[in-house]
Amino acid sequence: DEKARYAALGKRLQDGAAIATPFLVLYAMRSLGLPTAAVGGFLSAKIVGYVGANPLWQRVATRHGNRRVMGLVGLLAMGAPLCALAAPWVPAAGPGRGALLAIAFACVGATVSGTNIGYQSLLLAIAPAARRPSYVGLMNSFVAPATALPALGGLLVDATRPELIFGVAIACAAGAMGLARRLPAAPATDARPGPDREGDAG
Repeated sequence: DEKARYAALGKRLQDGAAIATPFLVLYAMRSLGLPTAAVGGFLSAKIVGYVGANPLWQRVATRHGNRRVMGLVGLLAMGAPLCALAAPWVPAAGPGRGALLAIAFACVGATVSGTNIGYQSLLLAIAPAARRPSYVGLMNSFVAPATALPALGGLLVDATRPELIFGVAIACAAGAMGLARRLPAAPATDARPGPDREGDAG
């Protein structure tokens, strides 16, 4: 089914946009000189973004459909790498750099929340009723290779610079936004967060 392929590919690109997430803390400490104590604040910001965005995504899904959710998630997914790239331009003295990284982690949390709501609901909406179990199983298997992306990101970071990973993340998020336009636009009938994967909320 063409719509299912677009949905799965969009999910892969969303996961690709998160390729830089594991390296944000290292970037904050090694490249920006932020203290280790800031890490707790970053993780808290991620949880706040995850939980705080849930009502927003559910409202958007109910009023405008899951295609709009996935498009906005792609847009928001650009927030974390863009904040990281902008941070070196902020004076080192003062809270500016730390605030930008906190916003980046809040964007990460909100992106995970939106993907859980939009992708899972969209997949159920486009799957024929008699084939929903197989759709869910096959599509989740189809996107499983994306779990190896952080390892690939680590190799790229070692071989190049963190900025390259941020650029890849931005490109993937832009691709996900483009694919979202090809997805069905019907409003969600039941927009609730899908089951969490371990570590998604923090």
